[in-house]
Amino acid sequence: MNMTILLFAAAMLASFGSATADIGMPPVPPPEKQVKDYTAENIVGCLFGVNKEQPQEHPLRVKDAVAKLKAEWPGAKVASNVDTIIGYILLADSPARDQGVGDGVYWIIKNVMDVPNSDKAAAYARIYAAQTTPENKRKVAFLARFLFPYLVDERVLAPLIDMLDDDSVYQVRIWGEERKEKVYTTVRSIANGEICRFLRDHDLLSVGLPENQYFLSDADLQHTELGSGRRTLEDDAKESAGCGFLKTWLTNHWQQVVAKCVEARAKPNRAYQGPALHRILTPIGPDRHRHP
Repeated sequence: MNMTILLFAAAMLASFGSATADIGMPPVPPPEKQVKDYTAENIVGCLFGVNKEQPQEHPLRVKDAVAKLKAEWPGAKVASNVDTIIGYILLADSPARDQGVGDGVYWIIKNVMDVPNSDKAAAYARIYAAQTTPENKRKVAFLARFLFPYLVDERVLAPLIDMLDDDSVYQVRIWGEERKEKVYTTVRSIANGEICRFLRDHDLLSVGLPENQYFLSDADLQHTELGSGRRTLEDDAKESAGCGFLKTWLTNHWQQVVAKCVEARAKPNRAYQGPALHRILTPIGPDRHRHP
């Protein structure tokens, strides 16, 4: 994920302070409630709620709110709370909110939840398996964009592979100064791009290979190329073929993928893009774009 996307996600999260009621996020717990009595919903409320309206005597108006949560909130060590936190991605109702809510959910799981990473991946798999509609499956699957580089667990990658069959439109953008041409981004094209990124990353699934070699070879990568997104018959056929090739390739190489996940998790000082900057109820700084 590049810096532009991270800044966009941070800006989206900052805007949620005024849109909390619209997307159904829980409120910030009141200042009289002790941290030891918090629920997972309270933690989500602290990140997405209207924090600037909270009084300075709120228990999380401290320099290091995350350290306080880990020290005083018993729920940080309860793995089932990860299920609850992940479930809030289902409230996202647009690609932008997919990105913003997903980044916030990831931030909580990464920074607040003090449970083994294997438990976090298991929770993710449970939430995905519980979904019954294509839209909800997609919302959970796309969390892998944040969670897989962090957890490098095949249980987090597998839902993205399912998305390679989904040709529904995820986003429509307008390109060009004069022609104003519509470009359609499908669910399967997003999944294709993210999976190929993981396969070609030497800190992820190309771990242990020389710098100029990749788990998914250059020749195979060419077969995953997609159309222009203009929804012509030729473009749709190319996209279908590219996603189909990638899914077949992953099926045929799945045991090697699992082994690479194990190898990457064991790599010391493995680099991955961490969560964007968020703050939980700390005093508001001069940068108005930062989430208070």
